[in-house]
Amino acid sequence: MNIQPTLENDFVRLIPLVENDFEPLFAVASDPEIWEQHPNKDRYKREVFENFFQGAMESGGAFKIIDKNTGEIAGSTRFYDYDPEEHSIFIGYTFYATKFWGSTLNPQVKKLMLDYIFRFVVTVNFHVGKDNIRSRKAMEKLGATMIGELNVAYAYEPERLNVVYQINKKDDLNMKKYRIQASPFVVPTTDGKLIEEHWGNSTQTSNISIARMVAPPRWSEPHQTPEFDEFTIIISGRKHFEIDGEAVILDKGQSIMIAKGARVRYSNPFNEPCEYMAICLPAFSMDLVHREGIAK
Repeated sequence: MNIQPTLENDFVRLIPLVENDFEPLFAVASDPEIWEQHPNKDRYKREVFENFFQGAMESGGAFKIIDKNTGEIAGSTRFYDYDPEEHSIFIGYTFYATKFWGSTLNPQVKKLMLDYIFRFVVTVNFHVGKDNIRSRKAMEKLGATMIGELNVAYAYEPERLNVVYQINKKDDLNMKKYRIQASPFVVPTTDGKLIEEHWGNSTQTSNISIARMVAPPRWSEPHQTPEFDEFTIIISGRKHFEIDGEAVILDKGQSIMIAKGARVRYSNPFNEPCEYMAICLPAFSMDLVHREGIAK
């Protein structure tokens, strides 16, 4: 079992931490606000963070977290304390730059790590400072169960009172018979188009993506030749399609299926917004869409 692989999806990448990562990671960690609710509140200090980083390197399971949209180092996390007899491991020592708080980054990171590690273990545990309300809420949102309190000696740091959360393999989201998407991922755009991805690579659902979109008036995007079939259902307004040189206009209530390999251009040349649902098989990704004039 490798507890320090490279893990990634369309939005986040976990890369094994190396010694040369100290300065860029400390630049993130040197913000005191990150540690306000943490039991060890002075990790923003260089000499304290040096201990944290040493423990990360010695764990053999630490990562730097890269936001793929910006290329920035967003923070760090790690696997640690693997117990082969109990078939369990811990995930923790996680922190993020404040600009990523409240985003989908943490759920994506945890999902990547859980999907990977549940191939080898049946139980994943988490240490959380008892008074770290922000992290405790994140654990509960993830579906973890609190199983008790414990004094924990962090690597090269003082012992602190923690609560212990746990997720068992049978509780993993992939094992349930249903999943509710209450907070779709809002894809960052620069053209005024709203994209709310309910299912897709942002939720580790690579075989399909389902997104609600609103194209503003006079919107258009470049030609593309996707490696996926795309279904579009018009909820309101109208939408213009150019498919292998043929023009098609859809009105409210109509739908269309465009097979992979077609050269297509989507636009809204009209004076009202167009709201629609887009379904892609397999899931939409920038690697598969092949937009013209867009470098990978």
